[in-house]
Amino acid sequence: MIKKVRNFTSRLIAKNIRNMMPSLVITLTPLGWITALLSGLRLFGARGLRNLLNPLWSITLATLIIKKLGENRFLVYSPLKKIKFLADDWDAVYIFYHVWLCRDYERFVKPKGIVVDCGAHIGLFTLRCLKSLHTTFVIAIEPNPLNARLLRANLLMNGVDRFLIIEAAAGSSNDEVKLYLNNLSSRSSIVKKATRYMRVKQVKLDDVIPTLTQHIDFIKIEVEGAELEVLKGASELIKRDKPIMVIETKMENLREIADFLENKGYLAYVSHFGGLHLMCLPHG
Repeated sequence: MIKKVRNFTSRLIAKNIRNMMPSLVITLTPLGWITALLSGLRLFGARGLRNLLNPLWSITLATLIIKKLGENRFLVYSPLKKIKFLADDWDAVYIFYHVWLCRDYERFVKPKGIVVDCGAHIGLFTLRCLKSLHTTFVIAIEPNPLNARLLRANLLMNGVDRFLIIEAAAGSSNDEVKLYLNNLSSRSSIVKKATRYMRVKQVKLDDVIPTLTQHIDFIKIEVEGAELEVLKGASELIKRDKPIMVIETKMENLREIADFLENKGYLAYVSHFGGLHLMCLPHG
C-alpha cells in the first residue's frame, strides 16, 4: 500500500545537474553557441530565436544538429548521444531534453528487462531504453498513426530491433475511441476533448501483453490524462508481474491514481521537478 508520498526534489535537482553536465559544458563553448543558433533558426525560424534565452533551449540546441527536410519535418542528430530521429514539430526536441538529458523516467530506478512504453510518441524513450539502457525488449504503444510511422522509422534508423509497436491507445477496454488532436504531436488525448479528432483502436494491456511475453519489468505511462484508464486495463498484469511503473500525470488525477495503486499494493514516490512524475514500486 502507499504509506507515504515523498518529495525528492532537491536530490533530483542535483542528479539532474550531473546528468546534464556534458551538455552544459558544450553550451559554454563558441561551437555550442553557433550550433544552438543554427539549430534554433531551423527549428523556430528567425522570429523564434528569443527561445534561446531560455536555458532549456540553449542547452538542448547546443548539442543537436537539426536539418529541415520540409514543412513541419526535421531530421535531428545528437553527436553527444549518437542518435538521430525524425520529428514533425519543436515539441519532439523538448521531449528529447526531458528523456535524454534530464532522464525523467530513470531518476528513481533505471528501466531493465522488458519495458512497456505507453504513449511512445515518436520513440525517444523506447530508443533510450534500447540504445543506452540495454533493456531486453520494448513494447511501444502509440495511437496516432503519424507518430507511429515516425516511431518505427526512428527505431530502424538507429539500428535497434528488439521492439514491437502496437498502434493503438492503451485504455480500460477493447474498442474504438476518439483521439482528440492537438497542434503539438505529443499532446493528443483520448480524454481531453478538442474539435479535431480521429478514431483509433483502444486495447487493454491485460489482453494484449500476455500474448506477447511472460513477464513485464517496467511500464512508463504518459498518456495525457488517461493514466487511470491505462492502469485499470492493466489490473491483472500489475497483479501478476508487479512491474515498476513511472507515470506522468497532473495534480487533479493524483488522488485517484494513488488510491488505485494502494489497492494493488504499491508505494508511490512523487516528484514535481520537470513535471509531476509518480514512481510506483510494489510494496514488500
